Amino acid sequence: MKQLLYKEYRLCLSVQAVVFLSLSLLIVIPTWSALIPFIYSIIGILTIFPWAYANRDMEFTANLPVSKENVVKGRIYFVASLELLSMVWSIPFGCLRQFVLVPMLPAEAQAASALSFNFALYGFVFLSFAVFHLIFFPWYYRKPSGKNIACQLVSTFSAMAVQAAIVALFTVFPEWSAFLDSYTPAAWLTQLAILLGGFILWFFASWIAYRGARRHFLALNL
Repeated sequence: MKQLLYKEYRLCLSVQAVVFLSLSLLIVIPTWSALIPFIYSIIGILTIFPWAYANRDMEFTANLPVSKENVVKGRIYFVASLELLSMVWSIPFGCLRQFVLVPMLPAEAQAASALSFNFALYGFVFLSFAVFHLIFFPWYYRKPSGKNIACQLVSTFSAMAVQAAIVALFTVFPEWSAFLDSYTPAAWLTQLAILLGGFILWFFASWIAYRGARRHFLALNL
């Protein structure tokens, strides 16, 4: 599996994917909801699949001494690792936002941000990634090709809808955002609970997505 993951990074990681994944640094913009930049991570991931298809990665991988199950598993591991990297990459920019730029804003501008940089934010990011996995992977591996546009659109807009719903809730109930940013023990515990819950949902959603994608891919005659 390590060699297969190495192959994914060497052959399937396009420049466009790197650019979009790195845009999680836009979390630094203090007047934005901190959740918004992570939709670029999903767009970056989607650029991988037509790139790999154009380079005939599927045919190349099918000729390697690996099972079709591991082909799917390797791709999901690859995508999951990119998601984690985009989140880690955003952390220093989130710290710059929260501890340098936000305190420089007027009080009303600080209150206008629907969701700030904290542990809970990444729990919500995991949740949107989980929705993307559940829809995209089983659908894509029914007929894996660079022209499978419907699954890309539906999965991306579904993840965006989840993010929009979360931002809307924190906009309608600004006291929730104020509570999470209060640095009290209760707020810390709530943030960590949301982060852990989001991670667990992401992990199991990825596992369910893998099982669905594997079933469809095994039925294909390459």
